[in-house]
Amino acid sequence: MEQKMFEDYPEFVQEIPAFWDANTDTWVDGPLDWNGEDDMPRHLWHRQVAILTGLSLDETRVRFEGEEPPKGIERPSKPPEQRRPMSAEEIIGRQLIELNELQSQLDATVSVIHMLKNQTVTLDQIELRDGGFSVTDFEQAEQEPVA
Repeated sequence: MEQKMFEDYPEFVQEIPAFWDANTDTWVDGPLDWNGEDDMPRHLWHRQVAILTGLSLDETRVRFEGEEPPKGIERPSKPPEQRRPMSAEEIIGRQLIELNELQSQLDATVSVIHMLKNQTVTLDQIELRDGGFSVTDFEQAEQEPVA
């Protein structure tokens, strides 16, 4: 079918006798050696040998009947990433950052409690959110006391 298309529309057919290897960013014009972690499947090995030797697939199956396909290559395992211990200054610095965040949350909570007590905001204007709350119509609540 490809040959018919080439004959009818040669300007639209491009023949590339290779494939693009994305691992090496190069064109490869023949079968590569097996480098997988698992053993090479027999049907792939037969095709590879047939291409390399020029034999048909049936001839390759008969000729290499008792032979084994290439074995897998075990990849070296990566050592676990070593973390360096944090210095006392780093630990204290992180704790200070956490304390500052907690203090700002406490200040916001106290501020809302004062607004509730002074009736400048109602419970309907407070929306609970994940890990906190927000006050709707906050600008309006600061200006107008609730009667």
